[in-house]
Amino acid sequence: MDKITDEFQHLQSFIREEEMYTKTGEITARGWANVAIIAEDMNIAESRITEARKALKKLGEEFNFGTISAEKYEEETTNVYEEIQKQAERLFDA
Repeated sequence: MDKITDEFQHLQSFIREEEMYTKTGEITARGWANVAIIAEDMNIAESRITEARKALKKLGEEFNFGTISAEKYEEETTNVYEEIQKQAERLFDA
């Protein structure tokens, strides 16, 4: 999905601030396109957070059943929490 995010950012680079609104303050077609890009990017970030939460739950279950070590559990949960933080930042930056 990072490729999709990169593509969204690439598309947004073509939309200049002054092209988003008319002189009377109405949103232009390019402005609406930008809104759609932002909304889709936010949906992707929310999806990734949901998947990360599922991964945390699964890791917890695996640890409790003894199928992964404490070291592996700590390493994997750290990675998942970092992904959640990254996606949360994307939501706040949108």
